[in-house]
Amino acid sequence: MEKIRNDVIPDRVPNEINYKIIILCITAGIVFHYSMVYFSSLDEQTKNANYVIDIISIINPLVTAIFAFVIAGFYRMSKVFGRAYIFLGLGYLCAATAEVIYGVQYDIMQIDPYPSIADLFFIAFNILWITHIVTNIRYFGTTFDYRKLVIFMMIFCATVFPYIGVTLYQLHLEPNFEFIYGLLFVVLSGITLLFVVYAVMLFKDSALGRAWYVLLLAFLINISGDVWYYYLEVFEQYDLYHPVNFFWYAGYWIQTYALFKHKKVT
Repeated sequence: MEKIRNDVIPDRVPNEINYKIIILCITAGIVFHYSMVYFSSLDEQTKNANYVIDIISIINPLVTAIFAFVIAGFYRMSKVFGRAYIFLGLGYLCAATAEVIYGVQYDIMQIDPYPSIADLFFIAFNILWITHIVTNIRYFGTTFDYRKLVIFMMIFCATVFPYIGVTLYQLHLEPNFEFIYGLLFVVLSGITLLFVVYAVMLFKDSALGRAWYVLLLAFLINISGDVWYYYLEVFEQYDLYHPVNFFWYAGYWIQTYALFKHKKVT
């Protein structure tokens, strides 16, 4: 039975999820994506549409990073959450940096940004997210129920196997460099998702439980986009106007809402 230290996390503070905001984030992501598709179809507007997409892609993790640092400021006297949200903010800064590098390579240098040095910052984003969760949970006296391993393995397989199965089928069981390279990132995303699920299970009965549920939803959306993206890269089918981009818009906006909910508990 897992027990959370109540001296760190308050118990049972009203913090209901506003589903209208989540629906708004998803709807806004769809509207923005297809608005850019239309904008790019106008005469001589493709480059301008690319720049708008690049700017929004940078602003999204940057705003989320600011929210994380604000929460870290509220916890400045805490060795648990103060440090944890510094790590999280740094993670989102890495994601914003990766988007800057990707945009410069794609639109200004006009080179294929896959693989790219930006990938190192995406890796750092996942590592810092895991560090954030580990920092959160390491101070709580918990006993691990090994029956959860079955759930974790099912989640991990559900994340990784679609990419492996569909891609290898399309490649006629002849994996190439792009497949192996993409698999590394899909596996890392799957590992990060496992940590998020574990945190949700740990905090579900605390005041932070609602915020973690929203974060889990956001991560499921983001990771779905990641798996699809690496599949597209294997077959050189990705561009800035592919529907997969919607997943990242909505995912970041919902993550920001989750952090807002966390701040309301503090």
